[in-house]
Amino acid sequence: MSHIAYMVVAWCSVLVCWWALGACKLHSWFHAPGSVQARVLHLVLAIVLGVHVTSFVMSFVHMGYVAMPDRFS
Repeated sequence: MSHIAYMVVAWCSVLVCWWALGACKLHSWFHAPGSVQARVLHLVLAIVLGVHVTSFVMSFVHMGYVAMPDRFS
């Protein structure tokens, strides 16, 4: 699979995780919800979750290539 495709999937995964984390009530965990530390944690959580989602998606796609090679040629 192309490295560009991997990067696109990774960026999309991080953005989707950022969006999904925005719906969670993470602000209730912090003393100062609008602080820099809270925003950095939100970003780090989005990146970590996005990396795991990317890994899952790319493994799933690779498994499809291995299971049905004639469909993708």
